[in-house]
Amino acid sequence: MKKYLQITIRHPEISLELRNEQKMIDQAKWQDGNDTSLKLLSEIDRLLEKNRLRIQEIEKMTLSSDQSSYTASRIARTVAKTINFCLGELSDK
Repeated sequence: MKKYLQITIRHPEISLELRNEQKMIDQAKWQDGNDTSLKLLSEIDRLLEKNRLRIQEIEKMTLSSDQSSYTASRIARTVAKTINFCLGELSDK
């Protein structure tokens, strides 16, 4: 089954969900304290490790944002695009 990561920003809360098609497997939530750039990658790593997954086992990463926190949204978008690009590169090999 395909798994993906969903970042949701509903200021001031940020959530990261590990999903399997339409079912949520696990999630992490935290309050945005202007530290998204410090927390997001470590939360992704922690969530994957907790569920015994590697990033290569993720199909894609998606983002949903209310745009009220411009900086957090831009950081999350950049992380999602970068991970999706890398996953595409890995699947081509």
